[in-house]
Amino acid sequence: AAFAEAARLEAILSNWRPDSELSRFNARAGTGAVKLSPELAEALALSASLHQLTDGAFDVTLGPVILLLREEIHDRARLAEAHRLVDGRGLAVSGQYGALARKGMAVDLGGIGKGFAVDRIRDLLVHGGARAGFIDFGQSSQLAFGPKARTVGVRSLSGKPASQRELKDAALSTSDSGRTESSILDPRSGELVPALRQATVIGPSAAVTEGWTKPLIVLGRAWLLGPGRDRLPGRVHYKDEQGDVDLPARGTRR
Repeated sequence: AAFAEAARLEAILSNWRPDSELSRFNARAGTGAVKLSPELAEALALSASLHQLTDGAFDVTLGPVILLLREEIHDRARLAEAHRLVDGRGLAVSGQYGALARKGMAVDLGGIGKGFAVDRIRDLLVHGGARAGFIDFGQSSQLAFGPKARTVGVRSLSGKPASQRELKDAALSTSDSGRTESSILDPRSGELVPALRQATVIGPSAAVTEGWTKPLIVLGRAWLLGPGRDRLPGRVHYKDEQGDVDLPARGTRR
């Protein structure tokens, strides 16, 4: 059942598939409101909320840039043209309807897609009678539920295992930048974040924790300790070349 649910959500949320609901939504950019499935409406609404909470550093309308990079097109002029279409304010969601403001805009849900699936699979298993479980979609999305805590490893900035965290009825997501395999884009420039950074977020929803790790990488230490501090959805572990920052969930701070 879990695998079937993952496949069903991929058919809705993936823009790798030309027949997915998201691809059809993107194809109608600039034509007005489109009726959405409950799943796509929820994912887009969460994306719009994250865009606002992170001062625009989470932006699913990076789709045009991501599609070019996926095809290994690195022509500066074409990338600049694609980047001009990036504008999270141009994604509107109201109830079961959504719209992209301009033709050529496109949404890519890679920043929350795995987490969204993890949350849905957890709900499916719990409703089916499961009392405990661990769902692992890689370090970008892990979730444990049930009476006992689960220990998971978090890699270091160098990519090697460095620390362990306990998860109990919580999700954990980790993203990093500045390494060869890192792929965090700054929506303000459309380019990869070059600085060596890592963000781990622990909270009740895998979609939310996964979504938050990317803007924390983009915005860095100053934003995290400044305007972002009171917006965080859970516990945050942040690392860069200046050292580590460990912020507890808001309800546990003194």
